[in-house]
Order: sequence, then structure tokens, then C-alpha cells
Amino acid sequence: MHRLLLVMGVVCALGLASRAQAFDYGVNLHPPHVSTVDKARQTALVLSQRKVRTVRLDVAPNANLTWLTQVVTAFRDQGIAVEAMLYDPKVNNYTCGTQATEQEAYTATYAIVNAMRTLITDWELQNERQLKVAPGSSAMDMTPYQNDCGYREAAVTRGMSRAIRDVRTNTGAPLRIILGFVGRGYGFLDFMLAQGVQFDVVGYHIYPWLQHPSLDADPWFGTGGLFANLVRFNRPVRINEFNCAEVYSGDPNTPYGAQADYENQPGRPVTEACYASINKHLRVILAQTKVRVEGVTFYELLDQPELLPHSEAESRFGLMYDLNTPKVQLMLVSAFAGGSLTAAERTQVTSRNLLTDAEITANQLAAGSLARSMTHADYVAYLYRFVLGRDADAGGQQAWTQQLVSGTSTRVGVQSAFLASSEYAYRRTNNLYTPAPSTNVLSNTAFVTHAYVVLLGRDPDTSGLNSYVSALNSGTTRAAVIRSLMTSTEYRTRYGQ
Repeated sequence: MHRLLLVMGVVCALGLASRAQAFDYGVNLHPPHVSTVDKARQTALVLSQRKVRTVRLDVAPNANLTWLTQVVTAFRDQGIAVEAMLYDPKVNNYTCGTQATEQEAYTATYAIVNAMRTLITDWELQNERQLKVAPGSSAMDMTPYQNDCGYREAAVTRGMSRAIRDVRTNTGAPLRIILGFVGRGYGFLDFMLAQGVQFDVVGYHIYPWLQHPSLDADPWFGTGGLFANLVRFNRPVRINEFNCAEVYSGDPNTPYGAQADYENQPGRPVTEACYASINKHLRVILAQTKVRVEGVTFYELLDQPELLPHSEAESRFGLMYDLNTPKVQLMLVSAFAGGSLTAAERTQVTSRNLLTDAEITANQLAAGSLARSMTHADYVAYLYRFVLGRDADAGGQQAWTQQLVSGTSTRVGVQSAFLASSEYAYRRTNNLYTPAPSTNVLSNTAFVTHAYVVLLGRDPDTSGLNSYVSALNSGTTRAAVIRSLMTSTEYRTRYGQ
């Protein structure tokens, strides 16, 4: 699916706080990943905890609508929107691509979009069709597309676009049309516009190498870099495929087969370069202000080992090995998105100098309430660290977490049980409030934020946060902060002390 690797840039000196617009993070999925509703629900839960808000799903026009409705609903229940990457009705293996007519494309598209109009808002017109018309082309003008294949492709795309616009007009549904390209192939969009294809959003795919210059300034993209050239389309942009190019390294099916193989394991050089590449180039995207970039959708959530040996790269693009095993890439995405991170995952990100602890905390606060996003497992882990001053034993961690997951107990109930334990009674009698050493990885801001969430069940108010952080910066101990919170009237009232 991704054969044209693109150049991108050096890290921008601006911090994350400089981004000028709302931004969401997404992942690509394929139908086998969500073949059942249970799989969709499990996936949606994982993504919601990570603050991933968009799923790009390839959809055939003859897809089972009952299945599709259930899958989209499962994601919507977790606050996640599905963007449909819609194929034409005659997808085939011809070099030129589609053999459908404009009317066939219109009829098939109208049927599925009309049926799903209340559940799916964004509809993308096929995938990387530029490379079907002119394989390997990254032309800035229309010339490579002005051929028989290009005109047939334009007719089908025009039919799809017209169908979505007609559903929008006839029903009032707030539908949007996405048309994408890769590289510097602006000419493909120019050609489609000249052929009467209408669209609302520009889709774009980026697979950068760590060593390449800045996307925002690289003259390979034209004067002023990529974003300066995207301005001419006067539309918002969704970078709906993004990952590091290092995943291609060593794949014999690509031009990079002779390079050192991508190991797909933390601590190995090419894999570590991938982490740095994602971090570096994502910061450039966040910092630019030339066009409105709505968000970045990572390709893809899960590894696909079933694709070996035909496509090594496609087999290892995932942010997770499987739904139970996240990679550092998912931790990095979660850190940018403001999602949930365990203390160990947070260390995986900060120890590599990808994001600072302060940046992670700021992103979590910007994404919404940490109190709402903290998982039951994280709550129990931090409860041990703050109340008992140690990391949880495996049995205790599992037992208390299961009580919360099953609904047998509440967070207030679990913490009350901790307070009634002999272990806590000893600490209170001896005025021992020092938190576990594992909390040392937290910045002062993150420490206070987590202490409020775990001990008081809420995010800190601005004055409380600033007051405690200032005190810590001036030499107050973290034990004193924990003692202050646990002996406060609010705490005593909450837990009946």
C-alpha cells in the first residue's frame, strides 16, 4: 500500500505548546482486524485509553452493512470516529486500476454512503490512485495523468464524488469527501479538479526517514516546502497515513532491501531510529502553521505477520504486535495524544528523550481530564506508590484492578481498604508519607497532578497545582505534599477519616 517513501524534516525549535489548532490522532485498520464486533469493541477500548480519536478503515462498496454498522457503533461508543477509505465497485489488479464506469461508481457509492450517512462523516475516494495511473510518479504538474488510464480513473472518482455530494444535498448529512496523494504529486489533485472531481479535504501520506531534511522547508517539495505548496488547494489536510520509513529497511520487496534490516524490537538500532523519526517529524507537523492539518493517522495499529514473506514492511508496521502487546510507537503516540501511560511506559518515552515528562503531562491536561483517562490498573499502581510508599506486588495489583474492572468495588472503596490496612496504619503512626521511588520519574507538575487524581479523585485546580509545584521547586519534599493532601479536609471527607 505504501510504495513511495517521502522526505521530511528536522525537529523544529518550537515546543508542542506552539501548535495553533485542534489536532487528533488516528490509526489505520483493515476489516480482518475488526472482523467481529467483540474485536471492534476491544480495539476501541484500547484506543480510547490512548486518546486515539480516529480510525481509518478500508471499506468495499458491497461491504456487509450489518457488520459495518456494528463496528462503527463500537468505535463511536468510545468517542472514536471512523473514516471510510472507500474502494470503487470494480477493484482489480490491472496496472491501470479500475475498470468501472462513472455510473457504476456513482450507483455503488450512493448506496453505501446513504445507508451509513448517520454513522460515517468522512469518505475518502480510494487509496493512492495516483500511483495506479502513473506508477512511481511524483509529478508537480498534470502531465503524467493525462492519458487513457487517467481519464478513466477521473471518471470513476467523479462518479464517487458526485454520489457523496448528492447524498449530502438530499439528506442534509454533514458528509465530507477526502481525496489523497503522496510525494509531491500535486498534479494529481490538479488533474482531478480539472476533470470535475470535487472534494473537501486533502489526504496525504508521509513515510519519512530520520536523516531527511525538513518537510516544511525541503525544496524537493517545491519552493517553501510541502505545506507552502498545499496552500494552493485551500482545503484542510488530513495526514491519514504516517509512520517512519525505517520499517522498509531491509525489505527485499522494496528498493531498500540491501539496507540493515528493521528489527521490530526496542533497543535495536534501526528500530530506535524509527522512534526518533516519528518524534522528529511529528513535531514538524505540529509546529507548522501554513495549512490546517486536522490530524495524523498512523499506519497502522497492528502488525500483520500473515503477509510474510511477500511484504516484510507491511507485516511490521504496527504500533502494537497484537492488541495485548504495545510497542514503544504506541506509547509515543499516547504521549503526544495525551492518553494513558503507565509509569514504565512513560519512562520508555522520556528515557529516549522523545518527550519530556512535562510535555507528556501538558498533553494529558490539554487532551482533557487525567482523572477520566486514568485506567483502573494505573489507579491501583499509583495508589500503592502514594499511600503505601511502594510498588504493587503482582497479586495485589491484579486483585484490586479486577475488583474495579468487574464493578465489585469503586475507587473510593479500594482506597478506603488501603487506609484500613495495618501497613498504612504503621506508616501513619510513624508519619511516613514518602512515595515510592518509582514516582521519581514524574516531573513536579506530573507528580502533583497524579497525586490529586489518585488521592482526591479529581484533576488539580490551577491554584492548587501552581502552589504545590512552586513549593516543590523551592525545596518542599514530595512526602510533605502527600501528607498535606491526605490530611486535608477534602481527603478526610471523601474517605470518612
